[in-house]
Amino acid sequence: MHKSNVLSSLSFGLFLVFILVTAASAGYGASPETAVSQSISRVTDDHLIFLPMITNPYPPQHKIVFASTYETGGAYDIFLMNTDGTGLQNLTNTPDRSETSPVWSPDGTMIAYISTEGSGLSGDIYIMDANGGNQRNVSQDATSDNIELVWAPDSSRLAFVSDMGNDWYVFDIFVANSDGSGLSNVTNTSNLSERVPHWSSDGRQIVFTSDRSLNTGSVHNSIVKVNADGSGKTAVYADNDGDNFWPQWLPHQSKISFVKEPTNPGCLYTINSDGSGGSCVTQFPGLYIAGKNRWNSAGTKLLLQGYDPLEDYWQYLYTFDLGTGQIQKLVLCSPYSTFDWSPDESQIVYVAREAYKSNIFIANSDGSAPQNLTGTLNSENRDPDWSPVIIP
Repeated sequence: MHKSNVLSSLSFGLFLVFILVTAASAGYGASPETAVSQSISRVTDDHLIFLPMITNPYPPQHKIVFASTYETGGAYDIFLMNTDGTGLQNLTNTPDRSETSPVWSPDGTMIAYISTEGSGLSGDIYIMDANGGNQRNVSQDATSDNIELVWAPDSSRLAFVSDMGNDWYVFDIFVANSDGSGLSNVTNTSNLSERVPHWSSDGRQIVFTSDRSLNTGSVHNSIVKVNADGSGKTAVYADNDGDNFWPQWLPHQSKISFVKEPTNPGCLYTINSDGSGGSCVTQFPGLYIAGKNRWNSAGTKLLLQGYDPLEDYWQYLYTFDLGTGQIQKLVLCSPYSTFDWSPDESQIVYVAREAYKSNIFIANSDGSAPQNLTGTLNSENRDPDWSPVIIP
């Protein structure tokens, strides 16, 4: 090979390395974390060309959003992390405010959350893009208590609970568009308190609890449904014998489930959305259900939180198998905290205390192999939600 050809080949190879390294450092075709990790050589008959190997330490994957006091020591910010605890990102970064209760939209493009000033309970509902941009105030009333955020299945609307316009802690169900427009009160009953909204699979109706039946006048958390535009409010279930909590539509069905606790033991009750065909599908002997519950995508297994008074009120996560009737204790968790299935339902994410701090854990869906994802942050961590789709 001629000397001039060798020099030409080496010059071309160095030029190519320069171009690729420059492109990587400038962010073209790679994320900010992208780095040139090593070089490999390709040898042909008369050429020697060096090619860089470009790797991204945090490739697109499912992520967990949560609230944490990390970086502030007091106020909560909304953070993202990978499901192994790496790739931590602060999305809100507001040391003078606390942001909590983040919830992914079903399409994974947005996160709704609550923003409060100081240590008070009152605050506004916000929606932001998945990368923390385009933050918009939905409720526009920081003097009211706004809680219990839940997305419509098509991600076009958000429902939440607020005492806006009512006496303190007398709640209505509100709905707003995902761009922050179109805020409306869909229950609008100033003498009743309505809580725990849940959308039907087709996004046309919302089921919730009311502290008074629309038909009978009883005051034991009746189960009520309403059209998403506020019309057609109808009591699905009401009686005078006990309390009824945490209603939700079974996935892709016209049935509604809720926890019925007239006495101990309580039971998981299912009923057709027109109020017919109600029955107790299982009892919870000695177990009190202490928070919201989540069906898997097939509507065959329920993830729930509860406690046994004989065990000093420690709260655990359980699963209930609708087919077999089996109740399985999984893991110890923080009282009245948030939990979620992973998208493939092979794992769960939840909150538990370790080393005197609330931390985000994941475990297999049978409760095995728990892992503390936030134990190194030395902060209070809460409200985890697993992204429904892969996030860039």
